Formats: sequence, C-alpha cells, structure tokens
Amino acid sequence: MKQPPGKSGLYRIEGGPRTSTAPFPSAAGGGARGGCVSRCIIVPPKPPIDQNVNNGPNPKPAVDRPAPKPDWDPRNSAWKPGDGWDMIVGALQMQNLVNNGNGFTPDRLAEALPTPTNMPGGKNGGRHRDDNKCDSGPGVSSTGHAVYLPRQRYYDSFEGSEQCRATGVYGLLDSSDYNKGRKKPGTNTNDSTQPPGMREIVSDGHVPGNGHLIPAAASGSGIDLRNLVAPYKRTNEWYLNHGVEKDIRGAIKAGNHLAISVVP
Repeated sequence: MKQPPGKSGLYRIEGGPRTSTAPFPSAAGGGARGGCVSRCIIVPPKPPIDQNVNNGPNPKPAVDRPAPKPDWDPRNSAWKPGDGWDMIVGALQMQNLVNNGNGFTPDRLAEALPTPTNMPGGKNGGRHRDDNKCDSGPGVSSTGHAVYLPRQRYYDSFEGSEQCRATGVYGLLDSSDYNKGRKKPGTNTNDSTQPPGMREIVSDGHVPGNGHLIPAAASGSGIDLRNLVAPYKRTNEWYLNHGVEKDIRGAIKAGNHLAISVVP
C-alpha cells in the first residue's frame, strides 16, 4: 500500500488489515473516520542510506595496503663510540648560542676547604680577651679528623660576667680515631678545665658533668673548651656515654667512616 505524503510510516491494527490513513485523536483517546482506533503499532520505514557500506551480499572490499617498510637501517643503527662525543659537542654548541656561552660560566670558581689546623684557643683565658672573641680560630682533634669551632662570647647572668661557650664540632671519623680505654693524653677531662654552666648546676642542687662533644673514645679533647659543655652528670653518663657515644664507638671500631656534627 502506498504511504501517504508526510507520513512517517504505515499504521497497522492488530488483528486487522493495514491502513495508510493516520488516526485523528479524539477526546476519548481513540481514532475516527476509518483510521486506527486502538492498539496501534507504528512500523518505522527503512533508513534511506545504508549505515554499513561493507555489508550485504556484495560487500565492498577494503583498500589494499602496501607492506610496511622500516624507516631505519637495522644494520647501521647501533651506538658508535663517536656518538657520545657528538652529543657533548652539540650541547656545547647550544650553550655558545646564548651570549657566547658566558651565561653558563660561574662567577667564581669553587674553593677547596683549608686543611684543619689547631688554632690557639680553647683555654680558660679566652674570656679575658679584649677583641670580643674567645679563640683565634678552630681547634682539631689529635688525628685531625674532627674540628672544634671557635667558642661564642656571651654574658652569663649566673656568673655575672662574660663567658665563652662551645658552638659545635664536626668531623669524619674512622678506626684510627678509636681511643681504647680513653688512654690518649688530653682526652680525659680535669677539674681545672671546666666549661661555663657547671657552677649553676651545682647551685640548683644537681651534679654537673664535663661533657665531650667529640667523645674521648673517638680521640675528642678533654682539655679544649671548644669541645666541652656542661650537662647534668646523669645525662652525660647514662644517656650520652652509654647511648650515643656507644654507637659512635661501635661504628669506628668496626672500621666504618662516620660523619659527625654536634651543635650544643
């Protein structure tokens, strides 16, 4: 049956003949004048253009693709010794394009650190200097592997005078620094070389200690005040001597290289 103009498809009444006349809706929802009355099924038309051009009994074959060809030569693609040099020269040429290479030249060359030397200082008389210093420079351990930084001058409110206190040490220790039994001369402390703070601890009813920054067991000086501080004795013996210093002793005894930095 021919489809009427302007209609999207045929209308069929279930159980009855097809009709090409569209229903006219009424207030009761039904149709009128010979159209579809009830239970209408709309049959959509076929699409005007086939969506897949390669289906059907005579599909269009795909275009033949030529065999791919490598764009590199596998026999000459290996790394050659001269390639590394070519890359370096190429990078240098790129640098020279920017301000003739001056933008990549450091303003100042790196300076090597001086060899540690035992500068005068570390004694009780440092607080009597008139140049606002306590020491002329840093001190070093007997092996030269540890450096004691110059002390700092400050006003001690308990003593009522200017004093000198240690500021820190650093070093790179090894097995040659191990001081078995703390028998090396100058590594043990004495009553005549005492850092500031010990008298204040006594006034508070406690027992002071004379503590090393670089331990005596690692050849740290016990008579250079640049390497001495005033902790509580209990802290110095139980926590430091049997804790931190024990780890230091164990490391250098085992032949390890130990980088150390201590700031009180």
